[in-house]
Amino acid sequence: EISGQVPIEAAPDIFRALGYYPSQFEVRDLQHEVTRKGRATITLTELIRLYVNHKPVRDVLPEDMAGAFAALGAEPISGLLKADALFMVLKRIGEPLSDPELQHCIQALVGHKMSGREDLSAAVFAEQILGFEPPDRPDHDHDDY
Repeated sequence: EISGQVPIEAAPDIFRALGYYPSQFEVRDLQHEVTRKGRATITLTELIRLYVNHKPVRDVLPEDMAGAFAALGAEPISGLLKADALFMVLKRIGEPLSDPELQHCIQALVGHKMSGREDLSAAVFAEQILGFEPPDRPDHDHDDY
C-alpha cells in the first residue's frame, strides 16, 4: 500500500540520489526539523520543501575545489596535495572519519586502497575520486579543477 508518506530517515538517501550529499550535521538538522513536530514521516511536498531549503544554491565549482586544496596545504605552484595530508584532515577535522571508515570510502570510490603517497590535484580528486563533472560548461577544460 502506498501511503504518500516518506519516513524522515529515508530523506538523506533520497537527497543523495538527487545529487545533494548532506553532512551528518545537516542530516540531524533536517530530521530535527520534522521530528520536533512529533512526526516520523513527511509528504512528498514536505520532502521537496526540505530538499529546496537545505540543498546548496550552487554546485561545487573547480575554483572551490582548488581553494579547498590550497586551504588544506596544497603546494602553491602545482596545486598538488599528498593523499596522506588529505587523509589526516579527513580523520581529524569537521566530521572526522575513523581509519576503517576512510579506507572503506576510498576503496569504494577508487576501487582500490591508496598508499597515501599519491599526489592529488583538485581536478583528480573531484573527477576521479568524487566523480564530479564540470558544471554546465561543455567547453570547460577538465584540468581546471
